[in-house]
Amino acid sequence: MEEFNWKDLFAFTKKERSGIITLAILILLSIAARVLLPQWTDQEVQISKHALQRMDSLQQNITTIQKEKAKQYSYEKSFKSKSVENKDKPLNPFPFDPNKLDKSGWKKMGFSSSDADMIMKYKNAGGTFRKKEDVKKLYCVDDQKYNKLKGYIRIDTSEFYNERITKKEYEKPSFDKVIDLNKADTVDLVEVPGIGPFYARQILKYRSALGGYVNKRQIKEVYGLEDKYQQFLSYFKVDTLITRPIKINTAEYYDILAHPYIDKRLAYQITEYRRTKGDFQSSEDLKKINQISDSLIRKIEPYISTD
Repeated sequence: MEEFNWKDLFAFTKKERSGIITLAILILLSIAARVLLPQWTDQEVQISKHALQRMDSLQQNITTIQKEKAKQYSYEKSFKSKSVENKDKPLNPFPFDPNKLDKSGWKKMGFSSSDADMIMKYKNAGGTFRKKEDVKKLYCVDDQKYNKLKGYIRIDTSEFYNERITKKEYEKPSFDKVIDLNKADTVDLVEVPGIGPFYARQILKYRSALGGYVNKRQIKEVYGLEDKYQQFLSYFKVDTLITRPIKINTAEYYDILAHPYIDKRLAYQITEYRRTKGDFQSSEDLKKINQISDSLIRKIEPYISTD
């Protein structure tokens, strides 16, 4: 009987040795995975959370930008359409006095809401129609529209009777008062030599449109007084403490546009600056608006407030 040799138990063929080595490697990898996998998982979770946060933030930014662009497009589209609103709408004229017709009357005749606003602003600033042809002064009335309207225009010339009264009839050599333009009423103004009821009303209308006078020489801007204002300067003074400024950080577009010194472009630029840059901190911020001159800034500065 052949003798049993214990060494034979530990003798392996080349194929068996390869299998044992492979198995040992797999066992070591399994142990390493058990040790390292939780760390990798935690790190992966942290990375995933961070990535999700970045994605959420990016999505919010994209949404905000889209909303801002949509809002800006809507605002610009609305602004640009004001001047062409109902441009081709036919007029339905009827007998009217342009000095007395209100906004609803202009709209009833076929003018757009924005055109009616423009006409009322012109009238509130002292604009007056003395003869039929004066209607052509309106920006929204071209030759074609005027030809349709002129047969229906009825101007009450009695409104201008006081203007035709000679200067001598109004002269009061003993008049030695100095009237505050921001406190005066029509009774006060008609006492001034050369100022009749018509001009008194125009001075008060323009004061209302401005928000108050800041310089007595502004009566030069009153309709009809352009060439004769100097003869009245010695009778007037101005208390600038009672002017009514526009709060440009809260005022709506049309509230800003209502001021005689501010046109559509500037009113739009002011609201756009406020929307994109934030509130105005002082009147100096107006210089940051493109194409606004220093002289215009000085002109409107007394009429704006950043409070």
